[in-house]
Amino acid sequence: MLWCLARVMVNVVIKRSGEKVLYDRSKIVRAILSALRETKEVENPEAVAEELALQVERELEERFRESIPTVEDIQDIVEHTLWDAGYRKTARAYIVYREERKKIREIKQMYGVRDDLKLSVNAIKVLESRYLLKDEMGNVVETPRQMFWRVAKYIALVDVFYLDEVYDISGKQKYREASAVYQPSRADLTYWDMVMLKRTYGIMSREGHMRVSFDEVLRLLDERWDEIEEVAREFYDMMVNRLFLPNSPTLMNASTKLGQLSACFVLPIEDDLEAIFDAVKYAALIHKSGGGTGFSFSRLRPKGDIVGSTKGVASGPLSFMRIFDVATDVIKQGGKRRGANMGILRVDHPDIMEFITSKDSENRVLSNFNISVAVTDRFMEAVMNDGEYELINPRNGEVVAREKARRVWDTIIAQAWKTGDPGVIFIDEINRHNPTPHLGEIESTNPCGEQPLLPYESCNLGSINLSRFVTNGEVDWDMLRRVVTGRCTFWTT
Repeated sequence: MLWCLARVMVNVVIKRSGEKVLYDRSKIVRAILSALRETKEVENPEAVAEELALQVERELEERFRESIPTVEDIQDIVEHTLWDAGYRKTARAYIVYREERKKIREIKQMYGVRDDLKLSVNAIKVLESRYLLKDEMGNVVETPRQMFWRVAKYIALVDVFYLDEVYDISGKQKYREASAVYQPSRADLTYWDMVMLKRTYGIMSREGHMRVSFDEVLRLLDERWDEIEEVAREFYDMMVNRLFLPNSPTLMNASTKLGQLSACFVLPIEDDLEAIFDAVKYAALIHKSGGGTGFSFSRLRPKGDIVGSTKGVASGPLSFMRIFDVATDVIKQGGKRRGANMGILRVDHPDIMEFITSKDSENRVLSNFNISVAVTDRFMEAVMNDGEYELINPRNGEVVAREKARRVWDTIIAQAWKTGDPGVIFIDEINRHNPTPHLGEIESTNPCGEQPLLPYESCNLGSINLSRFVTNGEVDWDMLRRVVTGRCTFWTT
């Protein structure tokens, strides 16, 4: 009878934030069970935890007949219940745990972050310094949960453009301006959400894909909001449960002025001074918005070659790579971190040996680049046959020298062992699998080398946390499959 009374009387708890939540005895059971398992003080911790939780409830009912207990009140009762029951070792472990959690909360408070997901101190520090939105004074103005919902909603909003009533795959629709009178109410759009929707509509309308006006798109967004919100909720659940996280620009820029979600871009480098410095400008803007850049410098004429306009002498790819390197060093990504670059040079470029050794500690000229050698089939055949291969001036296609392939290969290996760079990309093999050869040849990759891209293409990366799919040593393959395909609904922590 007393237990039933306690269940009726104690139905609300005040959290540390002051928020009132429903009382949940299972949380008391889990806390006691965790301490008992740590100390191994009893043989049947599950049964003992249940009995002790009932004792805690009885005291709560006695002490809080006309008031609401706080989380601290409940934890105080758990402490002395453990002690009075004779489980002194477990009581001490529980006290130590409470003190450690208190210190962690104080550290998080120093960062100005209200942690509503019980994340680690390291995670909170990273979120505070890079991802959580701040006001003009630099104060954090959102919680981790709010950040994840900001991202999830922003990404899901675009689905409205692919409704059957809206999207025309043929691309034969006439262009319409992105103007509107209708004001969505259910979607709860921010100013920057609306800016993104207008921009997206303008692009897709210019490509002939929009069947309806922008006004009609907004009306459909309200009408079909339940569907859009379901997509957002699925993505939100994946992030909150730390099963999947998108790349940094997405977390930084979703529903903000920048609005740039892609991680990495490839920019072409033409053998022309104006084009080179245009690429520097574009790279700077990409880094400013949180992205990274990949380049192939293989089109640049070699050091010592003639400069047509002045009849002077060219300084070679490495000298221009230093300009990109310095620009990267002085521009933080979104004001929050340094950018990253990939520099690639074909193995048949006359300056290849200088490129391979450019990150040697005795001759280090690049500090903000990963570098890779674009290895050709012809070069690898020469390596296998211990033969020579041709070095070609990209300005005019003339053979300027021949080089022992194994000497170059051995230098690549030695430098990779010594400095971590260069890597190699098998450029002919990559282009054999190029899905859009009619759009051009692939010359470079993103900064980490995992995604070959055409000039001006970008990639949007993400991370799957495989450890979250393992239970009792077994991989939950079904859950992993649903996360990878993006079709999943999870219990949110």
